[in-house]
Amino acid sequence: MKLVSFGNTFHLYNDDVKTYDTLPADYYRVEYEQMAGYSIKKMDHPFQVNEPVYGVSQAKVDKVLHCYSLINRNLGVLLSGDKGIGKSMFAKLLAIACVKQGIPVISITQNTPGLATFLEDLNQEAMFLFDEFDKTFGYRDEDKNVDAQSSLLTLFDGTSAVSKRLFVVTCNDLYNLNDFLVNRPGRFHYHFRFDYPNSEEIRAYMHDKLDQSAWDQIDEIVSFAEKVNLNYDCLRSIAFEMSLGSRFIEAIRDLNIIAEDSYNDYDVTAVFNNGETITTKKQRINMYDEDHVNIYFYINGRCLVDVQFTPSQEDYLSRVGGTYVIKSSDLDEVDWHINLPNDEEEEESKPDWLKAMLSFRKSGIKEISIRRSKRTSLHYNFHSF
Repeated sequence: MKLVSFGNTFHLYNDDVKTYDTLPADYYRVEYEQMAGYSIKKMDHPFQVNEPVYGVSQAKVDKVLHCYSLINRNLGVLLSGDKGIGKSMFAKLLAIACVKQGIPVISITQNTPGLATFLEDLNQEAMFLFDEFDKTFGYRDEDKNVDAQSSLLTLFDGTSAVSKRLFVVTCNDLYNLNDFLVNRPGRFHYHFRFDYPNSEEIRAYMHDKLDQSAWDQIDEIVSFAEKVNLNYDCLRSIAFEMSLGSRFIEAIRDLNIIAEDSYNDYDVTAVFNNGETITTKKQRINMYDEDHVNIYFYINGRCLVDVQFTPSQEDYLSRVGGTYVIKSSDLDEVDWHINLPNDEEEEESKPDWLKAMLSFRKSGIKEISIRRSKRTSLHYNFHSF
């Protein structure tokens, strides 16, 4: 029997009761009951990562921990990107590393009354994990007319905390975050943006997951991923189905991976017979579309030519790496927006822009190349000065 007092009141507990000054290094989650209030419960199943880690996640985990060891204040880490592309995996890797260093991990999965005050009272070093923050803590609670995220700003600042903390927030939609969270390195020092796996990462993943007898289909998977965004959840399901004996083309037809929105940005380049090129960037194309697609090419703001093709007719698409090439003879239509001059004697009097356009027209189109556009970076890109 144990007697525990709160002021003048004594409560009776069994002999299992133990007291701690701080939480031991382990994995916990915050729980809330309307009558009983808040408590912290040890997780029945601690975080585990039982598969190879692709990309630079481990290096970023090491970077976060090194930074946290050097500073004497709170450290915030924002993880953003679409679902299924590694945010939670990164958070688990970081949590495992924290526990190994003696830092407890506390997961917060509910938006409950007085949460910020309760967490502030836990005055010890810990990693606080807010998974799917934009979903759990909606930007605005319309019923109560309050911004749920604003109530946590003081907590993230740590102005009233005795011990420093590591705050890790994952979100799917960056634009559902409070303006005082983004572009605020004082609160969230790091912002790691997770993108879809590239061709090299897909190849490495499939080599690990597939039997060698299925490696001849990896090119098909990579080609498909160049047209349709595939996250690691999709890749895992494809690999599983293929391990059961299905060919890739059969697996993709049965899996819950549908062509609901297969539009992506592509850079389309017209290659002329004289070796010159003109590129139209970030064209929204569904490469499985059965309808015609028109691409317009301009010189000095003036339309020179537009070409028409049908993306789904892959029989005329040749693939070189991540680039698809259509020969001019396979285009559905080529419509020039300028005519050849009838009077060659007037050539010298024509402006330079017209001469350039006529030169392209005389040369003619050799082929069209189509390549996925690079995703616009959220961070600044610097070039050599």
